[in-house]
Amino acid sequence: MSQTMKLSHLNTSRKAYEPSASLYSRVCRRLTVKMKQRQLEIPAGRAIVSFSFDDCPKSGLENGVAQLDKAGWQTTVYVACGLFGIENHLGKMMGPEDAKALHQAGHEIGEHTFSHQDAQSMSMVDFMLDIVKNQIALGQLGITPSDTFAYPYGETYPALKKALESKFEGSRGINKKIHTQSVDLNQIGSLPLYADTIDDAIGAVNSLVKTGGWLTFFTHDVRDNPSPYGCRPEDMRKIIESVKASGADVLSIKDAISALKGVAV
Repeated sequence: MSQTMKLSHLNTSRKAYEPSASLYSRVCRRLTVKMKQRQLEIPAGRAIVSFSFDDCPKSGLENGVAQLDKAGWQTTVYVACGLFGIENHLGKMMGPEDAKALHQAGHEIGEHTFSHQDAQSMSMVDFMLDIVKNQIALGQLGITPSDTFAYPYGETYPALKKALESKFEGSRGINKKIHTQSVDLNQIGSLPLYADTIDDAIGAVNSLVKTGGWLTFFTHDVRDNPSPYGCRPEDMRKIIESVKASGADVLSIKDAISALKGVAV
């Protein structure tokens, strides 16, 4: 089978996919956040920040993860192996050697399905099989099974949240939330690091210092002219400096969950 045929079901265009914005879909998203939860209490006085990168464009590695490396921090990169090597609205995507290098450097390789499709557009059986396909592809690269998951486009529904509960220590969404007293491990909230949200992100870090809790960030491409779903290298530098000044611990998603459970990391 040709590479073109293999990737025919993927979003390889330069136009970003947009999940449904219908009233029904918006209401379902709001309800889903409140359903099928798996709550974990957050110890008082603990402040943790986690950085995560989705998909992942090479610029995110070169200009994002590299800056975190320099700071001595580990991150989580949610990898969809079906996107390896393509070019789309986020720029050139990472390849298998990039994933191996990240793993060997100690960063968490998180699960993001193979084909990176909206969960609402697939049957649950097909969605689960897509996860298995991705895990097999990562295993062939010598990467251990992922402990955490990120919903493509942040899309999920109650039955899927419950189904993934036994497969992953935590599943990250994109609902904007700083977790102070507890976190739903079946749909972990996360704040975007986009070029137009950096001031809000810095404000969230400052708030974390006062309240304690767990704050996760996510982004995609990191380049001088980013997509609407990414940021600039200077934006990344700003948020890194803010987190350094806060004194918060910086942990990958899986290590943050372990720390909140009282497990040494």
